Order: sequence, then structure tokens, then C-alpha cells
Amino acid sequence: MNKIKTSTVVGTPTLDCWSQAQFFSSERGGVGIVVQVERKEGGELIDLVSIGSSIVEGAKEEMVTEEGVISGMGEGIKASLAMIKIEDERVKITGNGEIETYLVRGGKLAKLGEATELERGIVGKLIEGDTLIVMTMGVKELVGEEKLQELCRGGEEAAEAIAPQLHGKEDSSRAAGLMISYEREEKSGIGVIMARLTERPIRVRGWSEGPQKLNVGLAVFALIFLIIMVGLGLWKRQVKVRQEAYSAVKEQVEQQIGAPRDTQKASDVNRKRQREQSWLER
Repeated sequence: MNKIKTSTVVGTPTLDCWSQAQFFSSERGGVGIVVQVERKEGGELIDLVSIGSSIVEGAKEEMVTEEGVISGMGEGIKASLAMIKIEDERVKITGNGEIETYLVRGGKLAKLGEATELERGIVGKLIEGDTLIVMTMGVKELVGEEKLQELCRGGEEAAEAIAPQLHGKEDSSRAAGLMISYEREEKSGIGVIMARLTERPIRVRGWSEGPQKLNVGLAVFALIFLIIMVGLGLWKRQVKVRQEAYSAVKEQVEQQIGAPRDTQKASDVNRKRQREQSWLER
């Protein structure tokens, strides 16, 4: 079965802001959430912990959407939210507000879409070794963009690298991040070949830093061509074997036809007839 490893980084909450990141595993994947709830300047003092916890619990039961949460916030509350749903190797990420999403693949880091694309939803497939990183912008503000990108290239170790960067900061309440590392079940033989041919990286417009994408159509055509060539080779081999067998039989028959027969010479036959004739005349 597919194996998912998760890790989180969460800052210290305050009366004005509460952030959280969690992942709830299921048999075929799971649901992740990164949420930030903050009180707008001049707004009423509200129990942000209770509001945020109810959002997280609703995400666990898949009973909330980012649109519903954002639209349901009161005038004095501002919310940023990202939800990640993984089923087998398929993943969908939707979000709204101050959220950023990255993918680490093959040691390279790529940002998955801008805010408008995240609102519409980013859909794709994970491959073995991928790490998704979903975080609030507060993490980047505290760590710094260049340092953050350097740490995120570590993939599943990113959380361990980022967490110390938040310690000692005056206000880390707006920082929360979720790292999801994907490992596929082990396959062998033809299973590996088919998995490699059919896997498709997450496609994001403007993603220039990511690795080259596998052209699935071309790969399938190559596989079909390979099967045809192998079949043609086997057919030619069978024809050659049959031709060799036919030639051997033909040669054997020709040898048998051309071999000297075990017959008596004509002179011996004539002498025998002469003896028989002379005996009759007596």
C-alpha cells in the first residue's frame, strides 16, 4: 500500500492569531489542513482557539470547505485555509488566503500555482519521493524566502529544519506548515515498468523549475511498439526453426532416394536364368 509520512511546524498562538496544521490518515491516503484564524485590527476579542479547532475537526470529517470557512467568518475575523486530499497517488489542493504550496521532487523545489490557481484547485499525481509543503505566509516572513527555499529542498526533513528557525521569534502565531512525503508500494517486474510509464507529475502552469514531465502518450506508444517488435521477433524465430526442420527432412529424403539399392547385377540374373533353362531342357 502507499505510505505517507507527515510532519508539521506550528508557531505559538496569541490572542490575535491562531494557526494549526494537521493531517488525518485514511486507508487510501488522508486529508490535511493548514488554517490560520486571526482577529482583524480593532475587532472584538474572540476565542480563536475554539473557532480554529472546530474548523480542523470539520476538515477531519470532510464536512467543511475552504469556501465555506472563508464566507462564514464574521466581520472581525480573517481566515486563511488550505485543504489537501490524497487518495492513492492522486492529490487535490485547494486554498484561500495567505497560503503557499510547494513541491519537492528530485531535489528541486517548485511553487504550485499562485493564489488564483490555488482557489480553483490544483490536481495532480504524486510519485515516489515527492514531498508536498503547504504553509502560511507567516513562515516565509519569519524565516526569509531564500532560507525557506533552501530548507524546503530537504523534502521530508524540511519540518525539522524549519522548526528551529521559528524558536525565539517574537511572534510566530501566524506560522503553520504541513509537510507530506509520499512513498509508493514496492513493485517488481512488469509492475515497475507499467507504473513508470503511467505516472504523471503534477501539472502546474508556469512550473519551469520542476523536472521534465513524462509524455504518457509517447510512452504508451513506445510500449506497444516494443510489444509488436518482440512478437515479430518471436514469429521470425519460429519461421526460421520450421525452415531449418523442413530443410533437414528434405535433405534426409534426398539422401535416401539417392542411396544405392541392394539389388542383384544383371549378369547374375542372366546366369541364373541360363542354369534354369538348361535344367528344363534335360
